[in-house]
Amino acid sequence: MCIRDSSNSLYSSLSKIKNIFFGWVKDNYDKAFLLVLATAFLAYLFVFFKTLNQPLWYDAANYLATAKRLVFPKLGLNDIWYYRRGFFWALFPALFFALGLGEAGVRLSLVFFGSGIVLTSYLLLSKMFDKKKALISSIGVAFSWIVLFFVGRPLTDIPACFFLLLSLLFFWKGYVLKEGKKYLFAVSVKIGRRKFSAPCSLQFRINTPPSTPDINILNDTIISSPLN
Repeated sequence: MCIRDSSNSLYSSLSKIKNIFFGWVKDNYDKAFLLVLATAFLAYLFVFFKTLNQPLWYDAANYLATAKRLVFPKLGLNDIWYYRRGFFWALFPALFFALGLGEAGVRLSLVFFGSGIVLTSYLLLSKMFDKKKALISSIGVAFSWIVLFFVGRPLTDIPACFFLLLSLLFFWKGYVLKEGKKYLFAVSVKIGRRKFSAPCSLQFRINTPPSTPDINILNDTIISSPLN
């Protein structure tokens, strides 16, 4: 009896885990996308190993030096912190340094952020259009040279893109499709020059209903001025 109860409990736990990760797989389009996602993950992992020992770009080194200084203040590292930089990409790598994973851990996280971009783009486009268009688009996203290039550079571009797509997905599910207010209240992500990413990133916020996302567009003299 104890063995049977343990088996039932294990089966129930495995079923719950399977439902969490693969509950959205319902047809052949979803199964085909899983193949695309797995291939993209392996491609990003290949980029990770190829670029693991490459020198850091200046911006990436600036973020990681700040992160290392936060964790190891006695090292006396001199970082040149620019006040307009987002703070997330200094705090997030600090966790890896604190856990002893270092720069390699930060670079590896980009593999998962990149895979998250592919996943969220498919889920978003399948809600906005249909799964066929979402599958075709996800292939283009997965093997875009831009994504492949920046997955190997610990900059803010890949995480910023992931959180932006995640925000759009939750907004579409909660505000447009009315699938539940939890999507509007659970996530409040702002990707902008003062909060997360680089100054050139799109500033985007999900507000509670009935508000819509606010996109800040600075006045442009060419647009605002009448044509002569």
